[in-house]
Amino acid sequence: MKKLRTNPKTAIFVGIASTVILAVIFGVVLSIYFVAKSSVGTQLQWANGSKEYFDSAYQIAAADKDTPDKTLSIPNLADCFGQDQQKVLEILGNEAYVVSSNTVNNNTEVVINFKNESASEDSVAPICNATFNKSGKLTKCSFTCNTSALGYGALSFTDIINNAHVVENALAEAGVSVAVGSVVVPADRSSYTTYESDGVTTVSEKYNFTGSAKANSRSCKWQALVNFDYSKANAKGNLAKTIRTIQITLES
Repeated sequence: MKKLRTNPKTAIFVGIASTVILAVIFGVVLSIYFVAKSSVGTQLQWANGSKEYFDSAYQIAAADKDTPDKTLSIPNLADCFGQDQQKVLEILGNEAYVVSSNTVNNNTEVVINFKNESASEDSVAPICNATFNKSGKLTKCSFTCNTSALGYGALSFTDIINNAHVVENALAEAGVSVAVGSVVVPADRSSYTTYESDGVTTVSEKYNFTGSAKANSRSCKWQALVNFDYSKANAKGNLAKTIRTIQITLES
C-alpha cells in the first residue's frame, strides 16, 4: 500500500488558520469580559457623586434600555374644578374609587385609587388626591404615577425634563398648556439632589416645578414634582431599581 504524505504547505496553512481562529475566539471572549466588567463597574460606581458616572449609568440599565409602551394617561384634572366628588370620579375614569376621606379646616381631602392599577416592587400605583370645599366642589387635585407608565424609559433626571419634556407633556394631559422647553432643571445640582451621610451617594433627585396658567378659561396654579428615588437602586446595586415618578397638581 502506498503511504500518503502530508504536504508541508498544507500543514503550515492549517496551523496558521487554527491559530487565527483561536485568536479571534480569545479576542471575542476577552471583549465580552471587559464589556461586562465595565458595565458592572459603572453600575457599582453610578452613585459615587460623579455626574459622568451617574448619567452614563442610564445607558446600561439593561431592564429599561428600550422605551416602554405608554400604558397610562394623566386624567384631565382641569375638568375636575368645580365638580362634586361623584363627577370627579367619573372624569378620572379607570374605575376610580375613594380610599379615604378626611375633613380639614372645612375642606374635605379625599384619596382616590384605581381598580385597574397596582404597585410593584419597582413602581408605585397611580393615586389621586382631591380637595373639596365646604360646598362639596373640587378646588385642588393632584395625580401621581410612574414616568415609565407614561412611556418614558431609563432617562436621566436632566434628560427626562430638559429633552423629553415630561413636565410640559404631563401638564398638557392634565388640561394645562405650558410652552414646551419652558421647564428646565436648575443649573445648581444641589438644589434637587439629596445625598446619604457620606456626602457622595445619591439618595434622590427631586424638584417641584411651579407656575400659573389657564385651565378651561380658569386661572390656576400648577405644580409638577419629579422624583427619582434611588433607595432600592443603592441597596441592590442596580440602577434599574430606580423609582421614577411625577406628580401633577392643579389648584384654583
